[in-house]
Amino acid sequence: MTLLTNRERTILMDLARQVMPRTGKLPAVDAGCTERFEEMLKQAPMGLRMGLRVSLNAFGAGSILCATKKSKERYLQSWLQGGMLRRNLLRAVLIPLKISSFSHPLPYRALGCSYGFDVPKSETRRRWRDKVITPGQIDTKEIEADVVVVGTGAGGAVAAKELAEAGLAVAMVEEGDYFTRKDFDGRPARMQRKLYRGLGMTVTAGNAIVYLPMGKTVGGSTTVNSGTCMRTPRKKQEEWKRDLGLEDLGPGMLDDYLEQVESFIGVAPASRDLLGGNARVIARGAGILGLQHGPLRRNAPECEGAGLCPFGCPTGAKQSMDITYVPAALRSNAFLYTGLKAQRIIIEGGRATGVVATTPGKKKIKFFAKAVVAAAGSLFTPVLLKRSGLKNRWIARNLSIHPSGQVTALMPGRVDGFAGIPQGYQVTDPALDSVRFEGVSTPLELLAGMLDLDGRNLMRFLDGYRNISTFGFMIDDTARGIVLTEADGWPFIFYNLNRRDLLNVKSAIARLARIYLAAGAGEVYLPVRGHRLIRNQSQVKEFESCNLKPGDLELGAFHPLGTCRAGGSPRISAINPEMETWEVANLYVTDGSAVPTSLGANPQVTIMAMAAKAAKRIAARLVH
Repeated sequence: MTLLTNRERTILMDLARQVMPRTGKLPAVDAGCTERFEEMLKQAPMGLRMGLRVSLNAFGAGSILCATKKSKERYLQSWLQGGMLRRNLLRAVLIPLKISSFSHPLPYRALGCSYGFDVPKSETRRRWRDKVITPGQIDTKEIEADVVVVGTGAGGAVAAKELAEAGLAVAMVEEGDYFTRKDFDGRPARMQRKLYRGLGMTVTAGNAIVYLPMGKTVGGSTTVNSGTCMRTPRKKQEEWKRDLGLEDLGPGMLDDYLEQVESFIGVAPASRDLLGGNARVIARGAGILGLQHGPLRRNAPECEGAGLCPFGCPTGAKQSMDITYVPAALRSNAFLYTGLKAQRIIIEGGRATGVVATTPGKKKIKFFAKAVVAAAGSLFTPVLLKRSGLKNRWIARNLSIHPSGQVTALMPGRVDGFAGIPQGYQVTDPALDSVRFEGVSTPLELLAGMLDLDGRNLMRFLDGYRNISTFGFMIDDTARGIVLTEADGWPFIFYNLNRRDLLNVKSAIARLARIYLAAGAGEVYLPVRGHRLIRNQSQVKEFESCNLKPGDLELGAFHPLGTCRAGGSPRISAINPEMETWEVANLYVTDGSAVPTSLGANPQVTIMAMAAKAAKRIAARLVH
């Protein structure tokens, strides 16, 4: 099946040659990049496919009038340096185009890097795998259980395991498929198509475009995160108790559950032997500036440093939900139904009694149960509740996302930042208590997609790939967004970065730039329009004094939270302290949407602890 017209392929190829010219080590763009681009599009939701084609044709309408090389360059720059809408329309095309251009062996060989990961050809068959049911294996329209759990991420998998081990019959309903080590070949573009929703190109609308990638697979985003495990900050628990009436989530009240989940997934500090070149560079710069730094805590006790955490751990070391809690649930009283999308919750007499789900072929399956646990994630659980008729005003509101970014530096010596743990190191700056600095490692094709450079600047920067170091930051945001609706699996999210958060982002970028320059960087790439490449501290100072706008930034986010927040009253929350909705009995929420506020810390163990606590109470009600 072809998606692009011949004219669209011509526009795409001309754009690729302009943005990625042959200049140094890296080979010229090959004709296969348009085929790989089209292959990516086939896996995207219809809305994204249409949007990318509209953007491509809008750009092509003007480029066709450019007769000379110089006029084409001027035209391209008019888009790249234009207003936020125009710039991001082109960027939406350039990101998958760059990824497609570099996602094959030749560029890697040219740089002396290995390509891919040797996966096992087969795996030991586990008996519990017989309890994983795909759509084609379902030969009935109705399924009965004690509890239906929608979603298998940090909240859903923990709840399912605890409820199953309490003696309840549990049906887990998961929209994604169950991938295992033999599927994790370490190729980012391929893994994005398999493991992420919409190629990882979910975005927010508002005064800045923020990319918000989410896992769509068994294990949810725990399968594609970097394994960082941080305990719930005490100041947040104090806030929940003081402002929201959540005595049960106050200081110390989650400790037993945090210890329980940390033990089950093997949380420990990252091994210093596997921290890699990024950590060495950052440690040098942070040390010169007098900042605290050290390893992060992670759930990968047998880590081998493959450097591929966000694309499915190929060694099975990362103890994500697909490796730990889901199999534990299946070894007990649970069944897992993959490839099913929950459409609505069945509500009878003010009580949740089941879930209606559909297969990819739109076959309808009804699950009947005594209770329903909604854990489809902070962007989809509120949509599911609204679609089921719930009216509470806090549902789909209060969205926090931890706006994030990364700074990239070209160092004078070899870094090989792709080798080792991608996110194993952190820096603490007491002057920026709303910012967390955490490591990040970016494969070649994704680095190319992320860098908003073009032409010779882009290729020169990528030629030095083995000398490149990257490090990230995230903001404990005070802005709040809203999930408006969902269509074709694509959530529509509105989020405006406020002034306070904007200044924190600016300070975070400047701090990382200073760390890199102190460490000896020759060039530092900032994710900021008008301040791309800087080479000295005076340019950092110039950046710090600029009039920055949210639309000037290139941001991502990985921790959507709060869209069905817990609280002590329906006036201020969507669910009660026991994680049950105020409006419908026996309907519980145990994913990130239940977390009341922005955490300012990676949330997976907080979500897991809250889910374990809720499951204990659900089981006490249902087990007789």
